[in-house]
Amino acid sequence: MVFIRYSSSNNITKEQPEIINLLDKHKVRQCILFPEYEYNISKLGIKSLVKYFPDIDIMRLLNKFKRIQTSFSSEKINFPHENEKVYDLVKLYPNRISQFYRINLKNPETIAELNQRYNDWNFKGIKIHQSRISDHINSDYTNQISNFCKEKKLPIMVHLSSGKEVRRFIELVKANPGTVYIIAQLIGLEIFEVLKQIPRNIYSEISPISFISEYRLLKALNVFGADRLILGFNSLNEPDIIDSNIEKIKLLPISDSFKELILDENIRSILS
Repeated sequence: MVFIRYSSSNNITKEQPEIINLLDKHKVRQCILFPEYEYNISKLGIKSLVKYFPDIDIMRLLNKFKRIQTSFSSEKINFPHENEKVYDLVKLYPNRISQFYRINLKNPETIAELNQRYNDWNFKGIKIHQSRISDHINSDYTNQISNFCKEKKLPIMVHLSSGKEVRRFIELVKANPGTVYIIAQLIGLEIFEVLKQIPRNIYSEISPISFISEYRLLKALNVFGADRLILGFNSLNEPDIIDSNIEKIKLLPISDSFKELILDENIRSILS
């Protein structure tokens, strides 16, 4: 089971279930799906940075680019509509697709919305993309959301915006030991590296793996451990990278049991 980001440009419909065809093609049994902005990183022309600067947290740098990009864009995600499109797919393929509900922290009705939609849809987790908002991640509001997730036994996947917010996030995690958090895209690895002890309710998703050097993957294994890493994919717009991403994990100099944790078992354990 892996994470896949979905954007409305993928044109996923009942008549053309391309995501199921994609899962079958790459022999992926199940995926977790959530809405995301259209964002094809392969077109940025900076993949070579991984080769020449293997120790850089490229996704933190890309956050700055994304904030500039979206500030000039008139296109905004209609979260309720896009979440509903994902739910429509879950209804069609409940054994293949699970949903993480994408929330907008600027919506004052988020908690009420979560309660209603959880009762109706029974989604499996929540997604927050903090690089799109100006609020601090360790706020009263995010603590309320964390408490909601604790009560419902739901994980929260968080895309953090900066090193400063990674540190605020650590305080949020410590204040909510009963909530499971998944850091998107291995952001902030070097900050976690210097901690004396990493809270056990933190996991890290690794994507896009083509932007993460083997050096940083091995560092992540040392920092978090194989039992705290989860493989993800950046977009349905880049389907050809799925096999290469899986292969990159399989080629790591670690045991097969560790590889299975990253590829499948960790996320299943979180959702069980």
